[in-house]
Formats: sequence, structure tokens, C-alpha cells
Amino acid sequence: MNLKEHIGRIIKEIEEDRIQIRLGRSAERHFGKVQNIIIQVDDQDITSQDDEPGFGKMNIVIKDNEIIVGDIFIPEKYRKQGIATIVYQKISDYFGLPIVNSTTKGFNQTMEGGYIWKKRDRFEPRSLQEHIRKVLEEETHLKISSDKCQLSESKIPIQVLRRHDRIDEMFKDMRTRYKRLFCNYRNPNILLEVLYERTLSDLYHAWFYNTVSDDDWEVAAEYMEKYIIDKYEKETIDIWNKRCKSKTLKEAKNSEEDFNVETVINKIIPKKFTWFKEIEINHISYDEFFHKITIHGKLKVDEKWGEKRWREYHEYKPFPSNSGWEDENPVLLGEIVKKGELNDLNNELELIISSIGGYPIIDTIRSEYLRLYFV
Repeated sequence: MNLKEHIGRIIKEIEEDRIQIRLGRSAERHFGKVQNIIIQVDDQDITSQDDEPGFGKMNIVIKDNEIIVGDIFIPEKYRKQGIATIVYQKISDYFGLPIVNSTTKGFNQTMEGGYIWKKRDRFEPRSLQEHIRKVLEEETHLKISSDKCQLSESKIPIQVLRRHDRIDEMFKDMRTRYKRLFCNYRNPNILLEVLYERTLSDLYHAWFYNTVSDDDWEVAAEYMEKYIIDKYEKETIDIWNKRCKSKTLKEAKNSEEDFNVETVINKIIPKKFTWFKEIEINHISYDEFFHKITIHGKLKVDEKWGEKRWREYHEYKPFPSNSGWEDENPVLLGEIVKKGELNDLNNELELIISSIGGYPIIDTIRSEYLRLYFV
């Protein structure tokens, strides 16, 4: 696998990582089990299970060891990005079942849902073990190739060696063009892979398309990537850290500020939300770019309330109570609290944290990742 293909695979994995799914409500019907799917893009829900305005919708039907897509509606701003293809594959992987064209099974299908079948007949679940094996093989191959090459300048096309200034100029220009998108990437290594790929692509079409053969380009691309890494990687990571890295506070019990926030929350919030018993904050992260607070930790809640809410969302799935703590997979607050009530809770938390937390600006509070412990 050459460098271009390797970078392409990395970019594809980045795109797949941006898109996640989780299960909504389900119900047994005479034609099969209906399962709602909630799609997330960049950690934001874009579909819902309650027909909320501005959100899309997706339902699947599971029957006879196959999955059929009943409804899929993706909001307009997210269309034509290949999201549906990634979602279909993730659903197939999750259930370990193929997804087949719903029209062949006598189900109705939206125009958007039907377009995806122009290029394929079905989605088959990918084997995790096979995927890991291929990745390991590819990484091993790349390392061996790199060790063998130890690129000497004698093998590099003279057109490339003469244009170090153009490489510098192109990378700096690409980094400037991506300036406003820096913090969209969760860590600087992902950002760097994108910058490398885009820079090499632009260099190829601007300077080397007609002057360097395909075989020479593979060697040249490896040389230019190494040149950029050696010269600009640390500098770019420093820029990302300065601009984007969340301020993560110390462990709650070692941070007086976090401890004060926790104490005040536990005195005020249970009076307004009877199901809320006690919060134990591990840490609070603050995203300077988006002015976003995320609270991480354990939230003790009323068990009867939790079981009732669980039934509303998971009709046929047993209430797990605290069994999830055994394998580090407890129920999360966002799994059983409706969006409106979660917003009310977050508004109250914002008032407390903005008053005593010492943060300059808070636009968003996220508490849905709190791990629930039922009491």
C-alpha cells in the first residue's frame, strides 16, 4: 500500500469516527422488531426518536436475520456527505446482520433512502478480527518499507529537491486555510494527517503532475511528508494546543474549585430535581474555542425513577440498574433523560458553574456523559 492509499485510509477512518450511532426506542410489530437509530455527527445528534423539529429520523426493521431500513431522513445540511453509507455499515457491524434493500422486501422507502442502493445490493457486517488483522498488516508493511527506503536524496526527483521553498509555502498556506477548523479535530495528529494529505495533493497538481512519473511520485511524496513532519509538526501541535486544548482540571477532590462546584450542586440541584441525589465530579473540561463545559463523573439518582425512564426508552430491554458498573459500561444520563429536561438541568448547572467556576464564557454545558449509579 503506497503513501497516498495509506493517507486515504486514515482520512476515511477519521470520517467514520465523526459519525456515531446509538439505539433509541424499540418495539415488536407483526412485521418485525422496529428499532430507532439516533445518528450523531461530531458528537451532536442529527436525528431523534420524538420527531423533534430540525432533527432527522431513522428507523430500521429487524426480521429473519436481516435488517431493513424503514425510514431515513437526514437534515439537509448533512446530506451529500456520505453519512448514510457510513451509518448503514455501522448498523450492520453493530448487529452483526446484513442490511438489505427495503424495496425488495415490500417496504416503502424514501427517495434519499433509495439512492444508496444504486451502487450496492446490501451491507455486510465487517469482522472486527479481520479488520484488525488488515490494519496490522498494513502498518507492518509500511514500517518495513520505510526501514528499507531510508530515503536518500539521490533517489528523489531533482524537481522536488529544487522546490523546498514551494513545499514550505504550500504547507503554510494550507495551515492558514485550515486555521478556523483547527479545533474541529479532536487531537492534533488527526489535523496533521489532513494537512499532509491536502498539501501533497496540491503540490502534485501544482508542480509535479506533468514532470514526475507515478513511481517517482511515491518516493517524492514520502520525502516531502518527512520534510514537512521534521520541520512543522512540533510547531503545528503547539499552535493546536494553544488554541484548542481543553483546560482539564485536576481530580475533584484535589481541586478546591471543583470541590466547591460539587458541593454547591449537591445542595441546590436535588431541591429542583427530586431524582437527582448526589454528584461526584471526576473533572470538568472547558473548551476555549467553543466555550463548552463538559462534566465527567458519577451521578447518583433515584432507582425507581431510573427504571421508569428506562422503560420509556427501552421497552423490551431489561433495566440494568448498576450491573453496568461491573464492566465499566454504566447507564449514562443522556440515555434516559429527555432533551427538554436535560436542557433544564444544564441551565441550572450553568448558573452554578458560571458563578463559582472561574470560566470567562460559557455557551454550552454538557452533562449527558455523567455515569449513573442508582440508589
